[in-house]
Amino acid sequence: MRNIAMGSILALLLVALGAGYIVYCISEKAGQRVYVVSSTGSVAALSAPATESHSSYEARNLVRNFMQTMFGHDQYTFKANLDAALPLIEGRGGRRIYDGFVRGQVPQNYERYAARNVVTVDSVLVDMSRRPWSGSVYIKQRIFIGGEQKEPLPLAAKFNLEETNRSDQNPYGLLITNFDYIPYQPNLSRQERELLEAQEADRQRRLLEAQRGHKLQFLLLHLRLRLNNPLISLHHASFLPPCGAAEPGAAPATCLGYVGANRAPDCSTVDPGATARIGG
Repeated sequence: MRNIAMGSILALLLVALGAGYIVYCISEKAGQRVYVVSSTGSVAALSAPATESHSSYEARNLVRNFMQTMFGHDQYTFKANLDAALPLIEGRGGRRIYDGFVRGQVPQNYERYAARNVVTVDSVLVDMSRRPWSGSVYIKQRIFIGGEQKEPLPLAAKFNLEETNRSDQNPYGLLITNFDYIPYQPNLSRQERELLEAQEADRQRRLLEAQRGHKLQFLLLHLRLRLNNPLISLHHASFLPPCGAAEPGAAPATCLGYVGANRAPDCSTVDPGATARIGG
């Protein structure tokens, strides 16, 4: 009897332990399917307290995506890119950058000059060995006006990273804080230098062609006016010497200028055929 009683007690203990484990597993799975939703994201309601780990790779992707969307845009993507970038940075830092765009009339200049800004991220450095997490980012802004690229504008900044809830707007679970600009003056690469030199040579060539075209248009217009206006002498100062400049022994110089009823000739010696030629 004693052995039977001991076996029964042991069996009851095993059943109780098994039932407790089953109830624990069911409640844990149920808790993972219940979420608390807020404006910053959602978290499991009954999850065990644990610190979510973030890798440096994830942090660098966050910063790279932020810089490309916050600073790279044109007149068509300006608002959409800012809407995507602002959830990745604290409110004060995002407002500071946006106010700089407004003061510089960036949206208006995009539309006025058909310009766009393309961002190239040179490097992202993140230190996650101690808190607060910190880092720095270095980019180049390539500004295009029409089809012509201007000299790249470098930009760099330092920042801190804080953990936050993941959401559709911020799937990284990290937030950029204390964003501040730092000096950055990199040298132009050989490809960039050659491109800018080629563009400058092409610009100078087009300017020279435009100047020649304007000069030709001026000469054609001047000739048309002389041919269409009978009051303008065909013997222009640029083709004949002024009165009194004839060589010794030569015929008297033809009078230059306008010949009309309200204006006397500029010199006393007039070619007898001048009036006929002019139309008098």
